[in-house]
Amino acid sequence: MPRLGFWGYLKEAFHLKVRLPLLGYMPMNKMVLAVFAVGGLAHPAVWFLGMAYEAAYLTFLPGNARFQTVVDGRKLLEERAGAVRKQVELFDCLDPTSRERYQQLQALCADILRSVDHMPGSLGSEDLQAGGLAQLLQIFLRLLHSRVRIKEILMKTNHEEIVSDIKTLDAKLAAQAEGSPMHRSIRGSLEIQKKRLENLVRATENLKVTESELDRIEKQMSLIREEMAVTSDPTVVSTRLDGVMQSLQGTTRWMTEHAELFGPIEETLLPDSLGPSPPPRPDASRRRQGQKE
Repeated sequence: MPRLGFWGYLKEAFHLKVRLPLLGYMPMNKMVLAVFAVGGLAHPAVWFLGMAYEAAYLTFLPGNARFQTVVDGRKLLEERAGAVRKQVELFDCLDPTSRERYQQLQALCADILRSVDHMPGSLGSEDLQAGGLAQLLQIFLRLLHSRVRIKEILMKTNHEEIVSDIKTLDAKLAAQAEGSPMHRSIRGSLEIQKKRLENLVRATENLKVTESELDRIEKQMSLIREEMAVTSDPTVVSTRLDGVMQSLQGTTRWMTEHAELFGPIEETLLPDSLGPSPPPRPDASRRRQGQKE
């Protein structure tokens, strides 16, 4: 996570909230300024004291290393919480088969982490998580989500009907005088149908690539677990995982090129734990939403 810079820390210092007994978190700096502002009504010199206080406060605190560490830590936690929420949202949108595939891969990753902990050498489960197993699960979840979306599009669109409609519109267009209102209307409808057909072909191709990527990731991780059963050399696991992560770079580039299906691909932070427990089930999520309402 990139550091904020001086102006970012200055903003955080100005809006800083401090926990007060019985009151919770309060904007202490703003409260102090309010006191100086009210006191200045009785004597203008108090306003000058307030400005001196604020100048000293905003000069010292934003440059304080401990304050910067606290701010960076809070921002990191916020990013992690956002990543968790996004993960749960994507999981809730999956069909039962896709949820099961995700849970199986999650359990497979957890098995690999447990096996690595019992291997001699410096490679440990924390190293593997930092090396990209969390990123792999995130990409796999995005691929599953896009697979569901593409299938929904294909189910709602009839290829034969669009092709037939294009032929009919072509015949009607040929029978109209060029430049007439009817000619322009039919031509507009024809362009729309051709665009729909183009999107349908592209969606079909994207579905094939998505299915292939999902299958490849599952097979690669299964191979790693099988090799761990016959070797105690941690470098073999490390080499295999490096190969998986290198191949995922190509997958990420492809997902970036098709951002309309996957959304923006960013370096998101996921929970540290990659245990077998899945994200909350959709029915639990709905119950929580009902309680909020």
